[in-house]
Amino acid sequence: MTRIRKKINVLLQTNLPLKERLLNIAKTYLKATVDIDMDGFMKGIKNTLSVEQQKKINQAEVDMYQTIENAFIEAINQKEIREINPMFATHAYLSLLKVGYTNNGQEQIYQTVEEVAEQIIELFWRGIGG
Repeated sequence: MTRIRKKINVLLQTNLPLKERLLNIAKTYLKATVDIDMDGFMKGIKNTLSVEQQKKINQAEVDMYQTIENAFIEAINQKEIREINPMFATHAYLSLLKVGYTNNGQEQIYQTVEEVAEQIIELFWRGIGG
């Protein structure tokens, strides 16, 4: 989780419009998790982790959400996106990423990670775009 947060932070710091930064994060996330059910993986591994390890993972997740939320706050302040609750926008964006590119694990909705990422961002951007 810490590596994911660091990668997201690097991608958010690039000098690109927010939409492009979100697209880059989506592509990176989807490529990294294409063969992994992240929620199922995290649920299964929690039984094997110490309390301290679980706390570190939880804190890394909180930090990741905060990093993305801060990007939304900045974009709102710069009028790049409309006024929206940045915490809600963060949760909505990450929820869309978790959809991935399969339909209940049965078949691919789109052929490539890039197509999925573009569709996710287009759907999301129409909701928050200015």
